[in-house]
Amino acid sequence: TARVRREFRAKLELRRRQWCLRMGEELQMFRCFSLILVLVSIPAPAAEPAAVWKTELESGKKALAAHDYTEATARFRSALAQAEAAPGEDAGVLETLRACATSLRLQGRFDDAARLLNRAVPVATKLSGETSLELASVLSELAGIERTLGRKAEALALLQKAVLIRESRTEGREDLARDLTSLARLRMALGETAAAKPALLQALSAWERAVAPDDLRLLPVLDELAAIHRDGAEYKEAEPLYVRALMIREAALGPDASELLATMDSLAYVYFGQKKYSDAEPVYARLLSLWE
Repeated sequence: TARVRREFRAKLELRRRQWCLRMGEELQMFRCFSLILVLVSIPAPAAEPAAVWKTELESGKKALAAHDYTEATARFRSALAQAEAAPGEDAGVLETLRACATSLRLQGRFDDAARLLNRAVPVATKLSGETSLELASVLSELAGIERTLGRKAEALALLQKAVLIRESRTEGREDLARDLTSLARLRMALGETAAAKPALLQALSAWERAVAPDDLRLLPVLDELAAIHRDGAEYKEAEPLYVRALMIREAALGPDASELLATMDSLAYVYFGQKKYSDAEPVYARLLSLWE
C-alpha cells in the first residue's frame, strides 16, 4: 500500500544518511591520519651553521681549559668547518683558527699550528685591515711558533710586521713592549748583537710606558741589556741596569731569595771591572751568606 511504500522509503533514506555520515567520518579520520604521517615524515629543520660552530667552539674552549687538548682540537676543527660553511662568519673563522692553533701548539704540533695561523693571516687582514691589532696578534703568535720550529728568519720578519702595526696604534702598549722584547731576543739568537742593543732599549722604553717602574716584566729586558753591556766590557752602562734589576727582585721576592744570586754576581762583576772594589766587596759578602 501507499503507506507501506512511504515507510519503506523513509527507512531506506535513513539508512542512506547513516551510511553517508559514517563514510564521512571515516574519510575525515583517514585524512587526519594521512596528515599526521606527512608531518611525521618531514625532517626537522637542520640547525643553522652559525649556531653549530658557536656551540662547538664553546665546547672546545671548555676542553682546552680542562687540558683535554685532543678533544679541544676535535671540537675546534668541527667549529671551523661549520663557520666556513656559514656566510659572513669571517670573525668566527678567525677566532676558531687561532683557538685550534693554540690547542695544537700545546700538544707540540707546531707545524699544524703554523699552518692554521698562516690561514688566519689573510682572514684577519680581510676582516680588520692591514694595520689592525688583530692582525698584529696573529703575526706575533705565528712568529713564536716559527721560532720554535727553528725558522728564526721567518719569525723575525713576522715580528717586524707586528711591531710596525703596533707602533702605529695608541692602544696595546704592553703587547708592543712584549713584541719588541721578542724581536730583540730573536736578534740575539741570530747573533745580531749590534742590532739587538737598540731593540732592547726600545723595548725597555715601551715597558716603562706600559707598566709600573717595579713591574717584574721589566726584568727580561734589563737582564738582556745589562748582559750585552757586561760582555762588551761596558761596565759603566751595565751597572745601573743590574742595580735596578736587583731592586725589583728584592722588592718582589725578598732580600734572601735565591733568585737574587745571578743578578748580584753580575753586579759584583761589573763593580770589579770598574775597579770599584769597595762596592764589589759587600755584594760578594752578601753572595757568600746567601750561598751558605
